[in-house]
Amino acid sequence: MANDTVNANKPRVEIVPFAQSGFSQITSFKQFAHIARPYWQVELYRNTVWPALAPFLPIICVGKNQTSWLAAANDEMLKVAMCSEFKSPLEIIDILPNPPTHIIHKWQAVLDKHAHISLLTQTGSAQAFCQQYRIEQRHLDSAFRDEIVIVYSHLPKGI
Repeated sequence: MANDTVNANKPRVEIVPFAQSGFSQITSFKQFAHIARPYWQVELYRNTVWPALAPFLPIICVGKNQTSWLAAANDEMLKVAMCSEFKSPLEIIDILPNPPTHIIHKWQAVLDKHAHISLLTQTGSAQAFCQQYRIEQRHLDSAFRDEIVIVYSHLPKGI
């Protein structure tokens, strides 16, 4: 495993059995948030900008330089969303505050360029979409997951 800590006395690389590495799979968006805040040095907000994406991508990160991006867009966290039947995204959405107005306005300018993509322009609450997708059993729908990923790929990685 690589040593990316600030402890200069630790070797740069250690080879240890995985069970002894201290690594574990992230199993919830709460756990993700607990790791992301200090590691990326960001503030986290609920995804209210794209509520139809929030069941899969519930977090907006904002860095110290006010650059913001949608997190966590990776296979592992999409799997957490789907395996939890969107309960894990709902938990973090309920905890996190709304993003600041200036962040919302920056993203709304981007959304204007993508008005033709309905998943980006649907209105409603992120919580309601989590519940709707659970009822519609979207957690079992890999084609819908792929559609979410394709829609996400149209967004800038940060603004």
